[in-house]
Amino acid sequence: PAATHPPTTLAAFEGDTSVPPPQVAALAHASAAPCTLHRVASQYGHDAFLKEVAALTPLLAAALAAEVAR
Repeated sequence: PAATHPPTTLAAFEGDTSVPPPQVAALAHASAAPCTLHRVASQYGHDAFLKEVAALTPLLAAALAAEVAR
């Protein structure tokens, strides 16, 4: 992550035991690039990235819009 330079958006899902939120937060902190970390409440654990479409859509849209604006 220290070699990462483009802005990064990360999502951490509560209940994810495969990639727990503290691990995602550590990745965000170690990144050399500007990094936005979103914590998303979910009952689906690691599968939240597949099932939480309504929660992820605005996060991804904002990240893409920011990239287009650069």
